[in-house]
Amino acid sequence: MKKINLLLLGLVVCAGFFTSCSDDDKNNGVNEPSSETAVIAATEYDEWTYFNFETGTSKSLSVKGVEGAVTGVYYGDFVMSAMGQPSSQDSVKIVISTVATDTVLIQFYDLRVGMGGKEPEPFNFSGKAFAKKTADKWILAGVEGTNDIKDGDKMTVWTVKFDAEIGITKGADFSITGNVKPGAMPFALTVSCMGKVDNSKTYAVDGDETSFDWDIAFHKYDIRTNGGSAIKTDKKVLSAVVELPVTGLVMDVDGSVMVDMSQMMEDFVGYQYCPLNKTLCSWVTKTLTGTMPPATYAVNPEVFIVKTKAGKYAKIKFTDHTNEKDQAVYAAFEYEYLIK
Repeated sequence: MKKINLLLLGLVVCAGFFTSCSDDDKNNGVNEPSSETAVIAATEYDEWTYFNFETGTSKSLSVKGVEGAVTGVYYGDFVMSAMGQPSSQDSVKIVISTVATDTVLIQFYDLRVGMGGKEPEPFNFSGKAFAKKTADKWILAGVEGTNDIKDGDKMTVWTVKFDAEIGITKGADFSITGNVKPGAMPFALTVSCMGKVDNSKTYAVDGDETSFDWDIAFHKYDIRTNGGSAIKTDKKVLSAVVELPVTGLVMDVDGSVMVDMSQMMEDFVGYQYCPLNKTLCSWVTKTLTGTMPPATYAVNPEVFIVKTKAGKYAKIKFTDHTNEKDQAVYAAFEYEYLIK
């Protein structure tokens, strides 16, 4: 487990901390606490860092790939046939990736099969399918879609649909079947691909997130709460936020983060599916450049407010996404933990 670079840079007693009750009323009944600063290392794809506002402590847990998923890289023998005339190719690469909690994308790479004795240029095609897990296998029900396939100097629209049955253990059988219809061809071609499961994984935190207290968690530029909610204000300094929000707080929603980049050269990226807080995730703005570097990042200057699961509040102002060596991603922020 990697160490977390957490810097607590001292206490600053806010003016007005010992104010009268009438001042508290102007601040919606909130006593101004001390302001603190933290820097959280969020550099690793396969790690979450959890932070507690009240104690100022943090903890990291790694993300682990678990066998038995439908997502992964497969290799199988591919056959495409029309009117009983087959064309085959051995050891075709298939990548199955998740696009939603119950939907996957099946992608075939570098196909060289053709009909009528003509071998086309290598091409790829893909199709979506609904995925459901049974006791011993995954059942994939295809969704009809289209692919643009290069045919010589022109592009042809292929209609595709793939179903599959995939075992959940290493060495189990998998079978993908379907239909493809190139362009204006009056009939569809049947396809099949069969092989053995070798490298399929799902991703989850390696540890018990409920065994310790935390309010927010960081993964690269992603943030989620522990059953809390958040809102972005129009203020740019902590002291300017004098009232707690009653409405507009946004809870976490289902999302995904990249956690396994080890098979990028095989066109597979592993994703963990988990709640994310879209409001807090906007602490950094990403701008694509079209050159090098491919993107730039800028910290949003507004103050965020987090309401914890326990009903307490924290103001946060992010100040940087790098450390003193200009290394990313380090979430640097000032915060005040509020007790109403």
